[in-house]
Amino acid sequence: MTDPWRVTADDPADLAFALDCLTAGAVSFAEFRDWACLVIGESDDPPLHLVAVLDVPDGHAMLADAVDVLGFWPSDASWPSDAVDGIAYARFPRHRSDAVGRVTAERTFAAHPSVLARFGRCFPDGDLPGELARP
Repeated sequence: MTDPWRVTADDPADLAFALDCLTAGAVSFAEFRDWACLVIGESDDPPLHLVAVLDVPDGHAMLADAVDVLGFWPSDASWPSDAVDGIAYARFPRHRSDAVGRVTAERTFAAHPSVLARFGRCFPDGDLPGELARP
């Protein structure tokens, strides 16, 4: 059995990670919505704020109105955000970030393999380059 999803205001680690992936451009809004559906489907009592995500029209609206949609801004500092940019650079070769350059992001990502594991759990259908593909 997998650990329960951490998506509440009191324990938002998984929600914060998924939103960080969306913000960094490591996932599309469609993938973010698929993650919300995954969590809803695996939850006995899905959080209403994740159900609300399904009514958001696009990624821009999600990021602009996240606090209104979710009721809070999920925050967790248990992974370096540069590593999430590393996923974006790996998945999308034309990705650009104002936050961090490609080399720094790739090095940070390589130094934190737990970020790849968390990405794999949250986005099991997320395509990754061959060297990063999950077994």
